[in-house]
Amino acid sequence: MNLLMTSHKQFMEILGVTLTKHSLGATQIGLDNYHKIIDENGNPRDVVIGIVGYGINYRNEFFAYRVSDQSYNFMLENQNIAETIPQGSRIAEVLVDSTTPNVKIMPLVTVTKEGYTSICSIARAISFGIKNSNVICYELINKENEVINKMLESAFRENVPVCCVASSEKDNYPSTHGMTIATSSVDRDMNFSDYSGQGDFIDFTAPSTDIEEIFNPNSTVSRWSGPGYSNALIVSSIALIKTYNIDATILDVYNFLRNFCIDLGDEGKDILYGYGCPNFKEIKISDIDKEAPQFKQIEYENENWEVIKQVKIVAEDNIRIKAWAINQTENEVKEEEWKVLEEVTPKLDTTYDITENGKYYIWLQDTAGNTTRESIQIDKIDNKPPQIAYTIDTNTLSQGYVTINVTAEDSEVGMYDSPFSWDKITWSQENGSRRVTENGRYKVYAEDNLGNIGELEILVNCFPEEGIAEIQEGDIITNIEVPANWTGNTNNAVKITLNKDIDIAGWQITTAAYAPYDFVQVEQNTPQNNNNENNNNNDSNNSENNDPSINAVLPNNVVIDNIVRRTENNQPNIEPIANFVPRTEPIVITTSLDVNVNYYLWIKDSNGNTRYQNFKIMKKNI
Repeated sequence: MNLLMTSHKQFMEILGVTLTKHSLGATQIGLDNYHKIIDENGNPRDVVIGIVGYGINYRNEFFAYRVSDQSYNFMLENQNIAETIPQGSRIAEVLVDSTTPNVKIMPLVTVTKEGYTSICSIARAISFGIKNSNVICYELINKENEVINKMLESAFRENVPVCCVASSEKDNYPSTHGMTIATSSVDRDMNFSDYSGQGDFIDFTAPSTDIEEIFNPNSTVSRWSGPGYSNALIVSSIALIKTYNIDATILDVYNFLRNFCIDLGDEGKDILYGYGCPNFKEIKISDIDKEAPQFKQIEYENENWEVIKQVKIVAEDNIRIKAWAINQTENEVKEEEWKVLEEVTPKLDTTYDITENGKYYIWLQDTAGNTTRESIQIDKIDNKPPQIAYTIDTNTLSQGYVTINVTAEDSEVGMYDSPFSWDKITWSQENGSRRVTENGRYKVYAEDNLGNIGELEILVNCFPEEGIAEIQEGDIITNIEVPANWTGNTNNAVKITLNKDIDIAGWQITTAAYAPYDFVQVEQNTPQNNNNENNNNNDSNNSENNDPSINAVLPNNVVIDNIVRRTENNQPNIEPIANFVPRTEPIVITTSLDVNVNYYLWIKDSNGNTRYQNFKIMKKNI
């Protein structure tokens, strides 16, 4: 966030001040929003604030579960941290009110009830705070001392910030020390307070008014003000910063505060406000967390052939891992590829099954949107079935059988010792060949050394087999026989039986819906009479010409009438035919036809009317 130049009034409008905390300042500088972000993202680190000064009213329920067990009284040499000066609890109130439950306060008492202190107790308290806390809130103002200077230098070297009070009534040591963080005070209207210290040593400013009185119900003062409370707000800010960056250096913390300050005075650092007042009102998790998740372990086996490779992934984040993914795209993860974690956790410990060889990218993403990736190369996966080939030996077809010969190969792990099966139950090398005696579809299986099974369906259609006919609606054809007499896709002996009860003077087979000009002529039955001579003649004619079975191979056609009369809609002429006598035996046509061709069987009656019926022949499906 860039530093802004603005007036006090504008600053108040930006912050939108509301009393949602015991301490107005926590809301003014947006610590309530910082608190909310930590609550939403979870996984805060434990942070300890060492308080060098007055002790607290530790029995008050406001401090329940927030006081460190390592708290200590360095004046009495015991763990009695009872408040010696009432201001101690109110400063602790700001610290607890402004921070999240992961932040513990550790009072280090260095003042007696009578107001006495000692350089030794202060030095020991600072030394203890360096070892056992993450930030120190220094409540006292005292004279400069060489021993204390050494302790402050030690805290600086160990990157434990020491935040100090600046007052107009005191010498302001140790806030004037170059290795501490000094805070000036502003009132609720963000005007410089008359009780605040000022000078080149001021680093930041913060509100110091309207601290609610919650420890003394008999007090005549409902709210308190003072420079110790503005110092407590800066300490609280540092504690929240360290919540997600526990190892942050003093410089890291200092720059973070600077980046989120609104400049209230002269541009840049000045003697009244330092770098200005922190404003976390609009801060987001992506502003807080710049650290990407880290892989701790990626394990997979890449020496031996396997059907799948299991990859173990262990990772962690300084705040929270939101999702992870594995893909084969170097620069992108699609939304649907992310595996979002249901558990709120900074750690990831999972496995993933990879089924194809290749280069893979493992991705991690935290709640702030920070991502990281690692690549792995998988080379020893074999989940492909063996390749099967076959031949059919038809040399024994005349003996009633053929032999299917099967081979298979696997270029990765090789074939199983008993690789072939026809039923997936019995496996052997001998199953590489099989005799069959009829057409059909036969499935063969082959297995490699990893248990990958390939299958292949083999079609055997070399045995002669009767076909079938598909006859469309009509009254001309009564039956079609398609015997097992094939030359390729041509059947050489199709028998078509015509209806003996209709008048047929001629027939023809075409492949188009156009009536032919030439028909194969057939003999007509004539009416019987009592004339013996005529009967004898008829018998002679019948025996010579009226053979009910007519063998015809197209195009063996006889022209019987060049004038073709076509009836409407291919319907027979309903006009009665004179002297028509039904046949005693049907006309049977034997011919050669091709499969799956749409044929038209045309007939002409004695009056010259023509019509047809559709049909086609097919091989039986195997």
